[in-house]
Amino acid sequence: MIVTTVDEPAGATITGMSLRSRKQLNIRSDEAYATAHELAERVGATATEIVVSALREYKSKLHIPCRPIMPEQAEANYRVIMGGVAAARRRSPPIVSWDAGRLYDKHGAPK
Repeated sequence: MIVTTVDEPAGATITGMSLRSRKQLNIRSDEAYATAHELAERVGATATEIVVSALREYKSKLHIPCRPIMPEQAEANYRVIMGGVAAARRRSPPIVSWDAGRLYDKHGAPK
């Protein structure tokens, strides 16, 4: 199913542009359609406004590096992270201890 969420009347404008010149996003999801329209009804907005608001909120919380980093910096970051992992392993006892003697005999066959 293709869902087009343009609920405004023909000739309406959003931020000074006619809807005919705006791009559309088609979402093929019954759940997305139902959720957007349910929320729109609850808050008195259009489904388009709900989707745009949700996308803006998601974008504001998403952390994407604002600049590419050089391979040397990426390697340095990796070393720092892995150093922290190694330190945590040294501080913590193993989660699972393995005693093969309980499961296998001296020849390696299952008991």
